[in-house]
Amino acid sequence: MNKFNFGLKIFEGIMGLIHLAEALHSDQPKSGLKKKQEVMEWTKEVTSVEGVTTGGAKGTWEKLEPVLPGVIDSTVGIFFPKKETKL
Repeated sequence: MNKFNFGLKIFEGIMGLIHLAEALHSDQPKSGLKKKQEVMEWTKEVTSVEGVTTGGAKGTWEKLEPVLPGVIDSTVGIFFPKKETKL
């Protein structure tokens, strides 16, 4: 699998996990940090399972972990913008 397709697959998975976290905590105000931590944990688990079949789980997570918080923040900012009240 080339890097672009791999990146797209990871992004699609992260989007699904973000939607799941949003659904689980939609009634909890100020739960952004908790949701982000859950998405990070779930992504680590998913890459571990995926890596079992390819033998590259540790390497995948080590490459993904430093950039994942920014990817999550950017994705949430685009697809789940804060609702601002107009004065």
